[in-house]
Amino acid sequence: MDAVVFPAASANRQALAKAIKKSGATQIASEGPCIICKTRDPEILAGIPGIDWVAAARRVTRRFSDVTGAIVQAGSRAILPGEKFYVKVIQTSKADYVERDVEFASAGALVEKLAAINALPARNEQEAGRVVVAVIGKKSAHVCVKGKT
Repeated sequence: MDAVVFPAASANRQALAKAIKKSGATQIASEGPCIICKTRDPEILAGIPGIDWVAAARRVTRRFSDVTGAIVQAGSRAILPGEKFYVKVIQTSKADYVERDVEFASAGALVEKLAAINALPARNEQEAGRVVVAVIGKKSAHVCVKGKT
């Protein structure tokens, strides 16, 4: 299973990568502000000092339609009735599209899909009850959902 790890701002990324490796994770790669790794249990990583948050992620290709589809699928499973959501895309390498295109298309598709449960998009990440995060890297994209902390 893939996991997306967001380190704390003050964390030493090399030391953090070593700690993640010691926890049993494999295939550790840095993608922009986060670390992507394969692990059996992403919850184990949450206890490592220097990690702000970690989530299980779905790996998809970098194609626009695959990324937006994965965001809609993850969001429709995680967003609760009446909850506000926000779509955040972090692009770490060049693609045929920009972050905002994916955010806009995915949010629109989520509004349509979640209209029956009255879930609406938030104006920003702070107002949202759930944030659907997509990290688009060099070879693939990873989609996960962050609940309000």
